[in-house]
Amino acid sequence: MKKFLLLTERKIDLFEKAVLLSLLFSMTFLSFLQFFLRFFFNSGLMWMDTFLRYLVLNTAMFSVAYVSQKGSHFALELLSKKVQGKSLIFFEKSAYFCAFLASSILFLSSLYFVKAEYESVSIAFSAFGLEVRAFILQLCMPISFFLSSFHFFNKMLLQTKTEQ
Repeated sequence: MKKFLLLTERKIDLFEKAVLLSLLFSMTFLSFLQFFLRFFFNSGLMWMDTFLRYLVLNTAMFSVAYVSQKGSHFALELLSKKVQGKSLIFFEKSAYFCAFLASSILFLSSLYFVKAEYESVSIAFSAFGLEVRAFILQLCMPISFFLSSFHFFNKMLLQTKTEQ
């Protein structure tokens, strides 16, 4: 089971990196294009600003999942210097469990939100005669919270800072 979880973790890591690089490249290119069109042609694509906002949302949400896997998120270390040995392992596992629980609750909440957006048939923007539904661009929220939950679950089961 440990091998399976570690292999899955590596594959998800590659997926998250690819998604983040794609999003960053897209944001940079489209922002520059919008600037170029506005500055030199006094016009831009009307849907581009809204789409770029959604790209920022997607980048932020996938970044949440990525940093939870890397362990480079903000952490309070109140007891880590005073507690040693098995007690430290207990506190680390408890912290991972709380983070897993919080991420799972956020996953369920964001899933409910996206479902409500789907049912309300809200349109994010129209481009080239196509109406882009908002829920499609908001799917990053449940996906990223699910990935964060998975990362914290793995950390809870597999590792502690003292074992790294």
